[in-house]
Amino acid sequence: IAGMTPGGSGGKRYATVVVGASNGGWNASDCDYLCDGVDDQVEINQAIAALPAGGGEILLLDGTYYLSGSLSRLQYSTLRGTNRDSVTLKRMTATGYNGSTALLIGSNQAVITDLSYDGNSAIFQSSTSGVYDILIGAGAKIKNIYITSCADMAVYAEPFDILATEIGDCWFTSVGGPCVYVDYGGYLLYHDCYATGSNPLLEAVGQEHDGTPIQAPLIIHMSNVLSASTQGGISINGGGFCTITNCACSSIQLTNTVPTGPVAVERGRHVLLGNRFNPAYADGEVVVSFGSGVNNCLAIGNILDFDTITGTVQDSGQNNIVYNGASSGQITLSSSGWSGNTQTVSAPGVTSNSVVTTSPIPTNMSTAMSAGVYCSGQGNGTLTFTCSSTPSSSITYTYTTQGVF
Repeated sequence: IAGMTPGGSGGKRYATVVVGASNGGWNASDCDYLCDGVDDQVEINQAIAALPAGGGEILLLDGTYYLSGSLSRLQYSTLRGTNRDSVTLKRMTATGYNGSTALLIGSNQAVITDLSYDGNSAIFQSSTSGVYDILIGAGAKIKNIYITSCADMAVYAEPFDILATEIGDCWFTSVGGPCVYVDYGGYLLYHDCYATGSNPLLEAVGQEHDGTPIQAPLIIHMSNVLSASTQGGISINGGGFCTITNCACSSIQLTNTVPTGPVAVERGRHVLLGNRFNPAYADGEVVVSFGSGVNNCLAIGNILDFDTITGTVQDSGQNNIVYNGASSGQITLSSSGWSGNTQTVSAPGVTSNSVVTTSPIPTNMSTAMSAGVYCSGQGNGTLTFTCSSTPSSSITYTYTTQGVF
């Protein structure tokens, strides 16, 4: 089905080319190109080559398409399946596009959507480090894709332009490494996605492949991205002006260890709003970390607990404002726990910089006052008390902590 230019002159400028798979029950009369289940990238690449320069759409009919080589780089056009549940691209080779491992490549405002991708990770018999399946660049979009069985990185994004690169409405499962890996500078929109397993939701590094400074900031807007695991986190190193909102995962680590360069001052200034970061192991586990040089950030209304475990914030930057509401608890100072007139106890929710108020319960007030007990210090998940004389019995304190830096 070919579209013509306005007015019907000047040749074809937009077209929809239909590709079918014989295993889906299609025959040559149903489509422009028919795949037979062997080297199906050949027919799909022929369809891509048939698109006019002005762009168009490749429509994949129901079926499984077996790729023993990469698809041609898609630009200014769309690769669309009829349904995410009925169209699958399956990897059959470890060799990818132009010396890389990528099989799907989108750049220059390309769109890949409404299908499933099976990375068939079992074909990689040796080291899988650095393997990736989908490569997208400036202005490209992948949307409504079910991505499974990837050996390492599922999506490798290189924004490198003022045009936003977008990943949306995708499902990641059985991924060996990060669901999304980002480097270089530019804008990435990552939203409304879901991941199973313990792999990271996002790993981002604001530098070039060879480690040299980027010339433009790496800016990520991430929203409504959820991990089913308490171990899949977010890591951003050297990014700037990133916003992370309404996400759920194990933790977020913001660092700035990439080389200094033209945009070094713009690294930091992140906003974390309304997320849930779930500690996986024990009270006091760091679930939000601002590294050295990560400055001028704002974190408000994030939940830092999971079941009965409470996480903490670690702030090694400057001018960061964190307020995640107030939490409270109760601790007991045992009569045998004093050492040198001090005692340190576990206090979930407390950080080294939070505002903490403490008070003995009413029935222990007299004992605490007689022994001169007061809270003299705090750390990540701990409170330290000092006394003028060792109390004759245990004392129970209540505490309230507010994460304000």
